[in-house]
Amino acid sequence: MRPNFFKSSVMIFAIGLISKVMGIFRQSLIGYYYGQSVYTDAFNYANEIALILTVVLNTTIHLVIIPMLSKTKENYSSEEGEIYFSKIVNLVTLINIGLVLFVIIFAKPMVNLIIPNFPKEYLDLTVKMVRIIAPSIIFLGLCSCFGAYLNSLNIFAPFAALGIIVNLTFYIGLLALGKFNNIIDLSYIATAGSLAQAIFLYIFLKRQKYKHKISLKDDKGYIKETMYLMLPLTSKEMISQGANAVINSIVSGLMEGSKTILRTSYNLFGAVLSLSITSVSTVLYPSLAKAFNSGDNKFIKKVIDKGIVVIIMVLIPFTFGVIILAKPLIAFIYEGGKFTRENTILTANALRLYAAGFTAAGLRIYLNRVYFGLQDTKTPFVNQIITSGIYIILSFILTKTYDYKGVAIAFTMSCIIEVLILIALLKKKIAELDLKYYTTSFIKVTLGSIVMAIAVYYLDIGLKGILPSTKKIILLRLLLLALIGATIYSIVLYFLKLEEFNELKAVVKKKLKKDKKRLDNDK
Repeated sequence: MRPNFFKSSVMIFAIGLISKVMGIFRQSLIGYYYGQSVYTDAFNYANEIALILTVVLNTTIHLVIIPMLSKTKENYSSEEGEIYFSKIVNLVTLINIGLVLFVIIFAKPMVNLIIPNFPKEYLDLTVKMVRIIAPSIIFLGLCSCFGAYLNSLNIFAPFAALGIIVNLTFYIGLLALGKFNNIIDLSYIATAGSLAQAIFLYIFLKRQKYKHKISLKDDKGYIKETMYLMLPLTSKEMISQGANAVINSIVSGLMEGSKTILRTSYNLFGAVLSLSITSVSTVLYPSLAKAFNSGDNKFIKKVIDKGIVVIIMVLIPFTFGVIILAKPLIAFIYEGGKFTRENTILTANALRLYAAGFTAAGLRIYLNRVYFGLQDTKTPFVNQIITSGIYIILSFILTKTYDYKGVAIAFTMSCIIEVLILIALLKKKIAELDLKYYTTSFIKVTLGSIVMAIAVYYLDIGLKGILPSTKKIILLRLLLLALIGATIYSIVLYFLKLEEFNELKAVVKKKLKKDKKRLDNDK
């Protein structure tokens, strides 16, 4: 059965939106009960260290299972596809059991290696939490496999909803145990969340009448082929995880709470980026795929041009908006309980620096898709090696002067460098790309964003002077400023005659007319 791709995209976006909002609220609850301290740093380090080995396997196996399932079903039968899937689940589970044992046994040397500068008196606490979280490796591996199987059947909602499941688990756990203020409880909640995700997907798997078989015999060579396909993906992921481990080592020697500050601000940055890019990708990626399939270089160039400018148009105003409103945004979401006003200021500082990289981070995602569409996986891979090295070096240098803020600055700078390299190399592949067109569009969008930012900045100062600082009032203030800012930005782009903005406006008008006509017919 052919899936409705537009409907699926909208559904996944809606589920993703709910999940991201719930994730932000989860961080708010953790901040409320535990604040930003060396204890929350210990939990965040433990969570990353416990899962550092499995991320490489569990995030890549999902991408490989889907095409391999399709291949086995086409070459043989649906039953053979299920046999292949059973073998992969068995293999992944065995590997993950081995990883769990490795992490439990070597938790202490891993902690000492990755965060050598962390206060010594808290290292044993971190080791204990690493061992508690370690079984999550098995559950997350099952989630990757089960999700791939369901997606291969065009069943997307359950896997997309995993964030909702883990957030619900955290809510229940925090509300039940948060009052005891024992940071160890967070480790048990995290592991319970992973187990809940695996059970949730297994329920949907059984609805497809899947029958598991215990076997590892690779009589048709598909297991070997799967491992071969995973090599470039796992290599790329290993570089990313290696860079994160080095960054953790650097952060462990900074001021108390640095890890939690950076994680909290980056999670919010990632949520805004993910939602905005998901919205844009719903429109861009189908056109991109169509362009590559056509083989028409002029069409490919046009789609790439439009994609880059649309991302610039969406993310530059986000950058200015978040930089100006970072403090009230953090205050509304997190402030309260043990998350103090000082925590708000420190987190807002980091968020502003991450936000400066919104456009570069969004373009990086899009340009990597462009390279994949051109069947060039080598360029993004080599580029990541280079920029990961730059990120580490800049973090090491900048943290000496700017403490935790140096990591956020280094991240933004490395994103910008990576995008500039990707565009320069893409220009060599597609000579017709119009860099002047990008520059002109960038100037227009930046000008519109500056006008918007000035208006929002002074309006915010005025509203703060006359309105109380309660949570509800802060929310209303943020919504009002966002609405006014978007209106001003749109007016400026209209007068600057940005082509992509006018095209977007025409699409919206057409959609509204169609909806109105449908409503009139229903009457």
